Amino acid sequence: MGKSSLTSDPPASPEYTITQLAELTLASIRNIRAYQEKGILPAPVKRGRIAIYGEDHLVRLRMIQQLLTRGYSIANISEILHAHEQGHNLNQLIGLNTAVANIWTEELPLYLSLDALASRFSTAPTPQDIQYAFEVGVLEPAHNDLVKISHAGLLQLATTLIDYKFSFRQLLDIVVSLRKNLDTAAASVAEIGLSIIFPKAPEVQLFNLNQATTLVEQLRPLFAATVTTELNNALSRALKQQMTQYMISHVLKQSDNSS
Repeated sequence: MGKSSLTSDPPASPEYTITQLAELTLASIRNIRAYQEKGILPAPVKRGRIAIYGEDHLVRLRMIQQLLTRGYSIANISEILHAHEQGHNLNQLIGLNTAVANIWTEELPLYLSLDALASRFSTAPTPQDIQYAFEVGVLEPAHNDLVKISHAGLLQLATTLIDYKFSFRQLLDIVVSLRKNLDTAAASVAEIGLSIIFPKAPEVQLFNLNQATTLVEQLRPLFAATVTTELNNALSRALKQQMTQYMISHVLKQSDNSS
């Protein structure tokens, strides 16, 4: 009598409702749905009126939470996960993103109380000035009722201009205008770098991510030096042009007064 062969079905993959998924990850149901709407968490399988999530959803959701904890935005996470789906190593991707996102300056931010900040100026900024500074990102809230200023040079510029009778609001408008123009230039530079690392042509092999991180680190000082030089040249041209216009206007006024 032969032995009967016993067969068993493979174990079923775990399945979760949205409530169970939220309990396992300590995420809110609202956030889970928001991640789906943003496209970083796949939609669940529908069984009647019930949404069913699988193990892949659980892994992806935990990955999203880890990236959010490390300070990545939803847009950053979307790009990282898309590249991960194309076969790139997640740790390498995060390393590249960190290299790109790090502040390209050795200057450290300053942390001051609002009273200490006001004491730096011959004419103290008004509450409306302070509110506007927060709105445009010149000041940022920090811990223990302190405010953060991105670097000491900005504060030094502010105190110097106010000593020359510039208002605090005029200073903020200068910074906003400067940042707007620099953001435009930086976007062009970033597009050049990203076109090397992530070529759009599908037949072109993506840049090795370790090499890409090295490339970013090499380009940083070169771009920074170029921006500094070009800004100095632009300041020189602007000052010469405006001084010439002022002198011509002054001479014409004197001529009119003497006639």
